[in-house]
Amino acid sequence: MDSPTYVVVSDLSQQVWFLQGHILVVVPRSNNVRPVTVTIMPCKYPECLEKDEGIPIYLGIKQPEMCLCCEDVGGKPELQLKNQKIMDLYNQAKPVKPFLFYHKKTGNTSTFESVAFPGWFIASSETNQPIFLTSELGNIYNTAFQLDFKCLEVGLSPFSSYFINGEEAMTLWKPRNRMWAQKQRRSECRYHCFCWKVGYVQEGEQERERVLSRIHPILVNIQDINHLVWVLQGQTLTAVPRKDQMDPVTVTLVSCKYTETLEKGRGNPVYLGLKEPELCLFCTKVKGQPTLQLQERNIMDLYHQTEPVKPFLFYHDQNGRASSFESVAFPGWFIGSCSCGGCPVIITQELGEIYTTDFGFTVLQP
Repeated sequence: MDSPTYVVVSDLSQQVWFLQGHILVVVPRSNNVRPVTVTIMPCKYPECLEKDEGIPIYLGIKQPEMCLCCEDVGGKPELQLKNQKIMDLYNQAKPVKPFLFYHKKTGNTSTFESVAFPGWFIASSETNQPIFLTSELGNIYNTAFQLDFKCLEVGLSPFSSYFINGEEAMTLWKPRNRMWAQKQRRSECRYHCFCWKVGYVQEGEQERERVLSRIHPILVNIQDINHLVWVLQGQTLTAVPRKDQMDPVTVTLVSCKYTETLEKGRGNPVYLGLKEPELCLFCTKVKGQPTLQLQERNIMDLYHQTEPVKPFLFYHDQNGRASSFESVAFPGWFIGSCSCGGCPVIITQELGEIYTTDFGFTVLQP
């Protein structure tokens, strides 16, 4: 594994981790707040640690590059930030316990227990107060956190042929083995993995077959830069303003297996669909004009085809946090939405004019 997983951490009061000076505090989530990007790496040698306590991980922040550490200060465990690179910890020949936490997941929440001080958990309390360690579980402090995996920052690799549920990936991880995806990439296998959660995949032919039987598309909500989300109105995909009672469609996304037959340098070719009802986006000509339509197709059937199904494929290109989707069948035509809302999602070649072709997406819990 050559890079950390990036997440934003929030507690059950919707307070996110935020860096003030060299102290991690919690502040209310808002559009004006830029949460700290938290980095996560597993420990290579979990067999040296307690079993069934959770997955031992290192926790850090991306910028400035620092790591969380537990030390005894005046006879009491204390959480601190140290100038330490998380990859240096990961590559140590044995576990570095002061920097390790047992990550345990219950439903959509996670806890982080100090490996050096068992029974002491990362916690948050009031707004603008530092995160800290506590042994008082279930009392006035919050020790359950939610992780928002920063898929846009990590990027959808051109090797991302399919996606593995984070829970499955965690159960498949084997100590000291490189990510199965990296091994397959080196051997030029067509099957590659993008683990968008804290998950690590075990290598080996039997495991390969078991993993391939569990593949899933990634599930996302999409919105444009005007905060218009995609909803299904009848059989038409429409962009409308986000509201509290709004239920956007769950978009499914999976990469094409056979990228070598497509143009290079345009982005990662992906299939796009809807989870419910099971439909896929495709491009066809209607009266000589490229048109975006929905068709009843299973996205994994498209994925398993022996050649790219170009009408259903889009080049996914990223520029910072914005993504664009260009039709493979009709180069130069992009998925777009009107700026006012209430209009169907279309494909257009009029970039930067009346239609928006830049989108952001949020990865959903499966």
